[in-house]
Amino acid sequence: MTELQVKTQKGSLKKFLAMFLAFCVCLTTVFVDGAFAQAAKQQNTKAGFKKSEYTLPRTDGANVDLSKEITPDNAGTVSEWTSDNAGKITVSDAGVVSLTEAGKTDNGEIKAKITAKISDDTLECTVKVLASDSEEPNPNPPGGGDGDGDEDKPVVSSDAAFKAPEYSLERGGSLNLGDQVSPSNATKTDWSSDDAEKISVTSAGVVTLTAVGEAYKDAFTATVAVKANGKQITCKVNVEAVPTPPDPVVKKDSVTSVTVSPKTLAAKAGETKKVTATVALTSDKDTTITQKFVKTVTWKSDNDKVATVDASGNVKAVAAGTAKITVASTADPTKSDVCTVTVTAEDKKDDEKPADTTVAVSGITLNAKTIYLKTGTKFTAKAAVAPANATNKKVTWTSNKKNIATVNANGVITAKKKTGKATITAKAGNKSAKITVNVVKKAKKTTSVKLSKSKVTLTVKDNFALAATLSKGATSKVKWTTSDKKVASVKDGVVTAKKKGVAVITATADGKSADCVVTVKDAKGKKAATLKVKTKKISVKVKKTKKIKVTLAKKDSVKSYVSSNKKIATVSKKGVVTGKKKGKATIIVTTKKGAVATIPVTVK
Repeated sequence: MTELQVKTQKGSLKKFLAMFLAFCVCLTTVFVDGAFAQAAKQQNTKAGFKKSEYTLPRTDGANVDLSKEITPDNAGTVSEWTSDNAGKITVSDAGVVSLTEAGKTDNGEIKAKITAKISDDTLECTVKVLASDSEEPNPNPPGGGDGDGDEDKPVVSSDAAFKAPEYSLERGGSLNLGDQVSPSNATKTDWSSDDAEKISVTSAGVVTLTAVGEAYKDAFTATVAVKANGKQITCKVNVEAVPTPPDPVVKKDSVTSVTVSPKTLAAKAGETKKVTATVALTSDKDTTITQKFVKTVTWKSDNDKVATVDASGNVKAVAAGTAKITVASTADPTKSDVCTVTVTAEDKKDDEKPADTTVAVSGITLNAKTIYLKTGTKFTAKAAVAPANATNKKVTWTSNKKNIATVNANGVITAKKKTGKATITAKAGNKSAKITVNVVKKAKKTTSVKLSKSKVTLTVKDNFALAATLSKGATSKVKWTTSDKKVASVKDGVVTAKKKGVAVITATADGKSADCVVTVKDAKGKKAATLKVKTKKISVKVKKTKKIKVTLAKKDSVKSYVSSNKKIATVSKKGVVTGKKKGKATIIVTTKKGAVATIPVTVK
């Protein structure tokens, strides 16, 4: 090889090495750039709402489902939803935003910051409600708010509906309409039937026939309604008629005669005597229906004012006179016989006196003990008289100082212009109760609310008046509520026991409140079973949570958790209590088998 060839070969080798080195550098750059791009893409997938602000319409039942507005789709599960203006704009555990009753009555513009917690992330957005005199734009225009894509598609909608327009309910059976609402996760409240006398609907949407409905033999249809995602939806529930058994077939001349014994009967008014009938047949085998039916008879009196007769032939003498009792074959009504009944007046003893049926009043309770009224204002006093079947339950009202306070026949107390103290007395039978009325010049808000009882046990149909006492000098009006009006209702402090169970009665004034746990027994004196709870009482800070722990019997489960005062504390479907503001409330836990527990809550 010449020297020139060696140099040429070395030069080619250097060029090859240089090109190979450049290719490696390019490959490394592409890989690194791709890695950075992938990392940047992962960093940009942090959870968040699709928009920073949403508009909630004022239309009845409108809501915004923010759970569908979280991006990306795999962001995770929201552990807690909160609203910084929960008094007017509330958010459910499922992320559905809606107006409270206070929000509906506020005609100005309302805003709330909604927060959702996903693991360590906190998502925030604003929900606003325009003033009632504003021209509200459609917050969810077709195709999205600004046409930019899926993030602006409607979020205020209620596409809930029953899966079918009509359903059939079998006699003696039940129908779970709660499972027939689409979507399956729709919030369902306020179940009702337009024929509640025959068809009953539970709070879970289970439909059954009442005793009246079972006794009603003809076919009928009822409309069942429910609020699903804030929208009223309905369906028809059809009940078929009870089949009419075919008329029995009897061979001609199967019944030869019917004979009554005795033929004549004498009785005094008030007495009951028995007559019998004998049915004769051509032959026990000469019938095409059962022997039992062939031998049955019907009874009838031609004068029920003198004597009546039942299906067994028992004749009751009513008043002096004569009546004919006819007995006829059921299979062949042409075969019959007659018993003549003669009734004479009942003998009365000279010293006989009518029984005393009066029931004395055993007590009277009032909805107040001491009140303060500004001059010129009024207060309606209410009384509950015990027992419920007392003969004379009429209440009379009197005032010992009419120049300071008067009271009318309905218990309405009026403060006069003169300040001072007067005593109002309510009397029923030989029992009475009093209210001390202090008439003052200036109105004053209360700093506390106390009830005359914290626990009361009543029997169905009983009434009891709870007395609410405010702080000294307070003239505030008290608002009364019940946790379950089907168990115990309340009006102006008077509690009426409805059915067996437990309800909490709450008295509220100027943001202060007090509870009374009412246990209702049935007519036999039985009350709902007590649910065992590991959480005897709860103390929680504002915006903090605590979980209720219960001990359930076999094959039993929790039916509901209810808070007596949602402004103080709320409770989720899973028993998680959240403190809302400082105060006290009561949580009522009910199981599907009817066991009940009450848990006091203090929010600090």
